[in-house]
Amino acid sequence: MAHEEGVTMTIFKDKQYFRVNLEKEADEALWLRCKSCGELVFKKRVRENNNICPNCGEYFFLTARERIESLIDEESFEDVSKPIVADDPLGFQDEKPYPQRLKEAQEKTGLPSAIILASASISKIPVVIGVMEFQFIGGSMGSVMGEQICHGMEEAIERRCPFVLVSSSGGARMQEGAFALLQMVKTTAVRARLAKERLPFISV
Repeated sequence: MAHEEGVTMTIFKDKQYFRVNLEKEADEALWLRCKSCGELVFKKRVRENNNICPNCGEYFFLTARERIESLIDEESFEDVSKPIVADDPLGFQDEKPYPQRLKEAQEKTGLPSAIILASASISKIPVVIGVMEFQFIGGSMGSVMGEQICHGMEEAIERRCPFVLVSSSGGARMQEGAFALLQMVKTTAVRARLAKERLPFISV
């Protein structure tokens, strides 16, 4: 049973029961509510069940970090992303200026851009992997993401290993206009180089 201030747990003792109210902070740290069945489930149990509700089988949302952790071998992560940040070529503003949206997305996700790029191994097979973060402006592709994906494929060519891309994107980033659309051309060209080298491109 739950209420707005926190969680009410019913504890049985000698055929009687009493209720214990948990603080909201502890509630959020330890428990998750399934949007499908409405049950309150222990967060650790959900994580151990591959982010699937143990009651109804509903999938919980995965951040880019959680997704990459679920795919790669332990202690194999090596960040290979380029140290670049997004520009505001159009001076774009809707309800908020584009630089403000970028700053808020960075603070929300703890990431500099909408993709994590790493060298790692999966079942002891070396790979370069890119995982998009949907919470970063809808995982949209701007100039930075396009450059990171190209860089990831170039790393895979250099390391002679597959490139794995986990997509979670709303498409081209409207705040960058044609600059965002150009990323499709760039990534397609480098993808062709990867194919020419007979290296796998694995899309998830």
